[in-house]
Amino acid sequence: MINRCSKSQRRLRFIFFILLDMLCLSAFAGLDLSFVYAGRRAYRLP
Repeated sequence: MINRCSKSQRRLRFIFFILLDMLCLSAFAGLDLSFVYAGRRAYRLP
């Protein structure tokens, strides 16, 4: 039980850190790219 809980917490932390890294990368690369990606998604939606 304890090991499973710790594993679940580790997974959540791992995903959270990945999201943070993605945000940092997008910010460093340029918000323009993120905005373009969002625009494409918006246009794809009906």
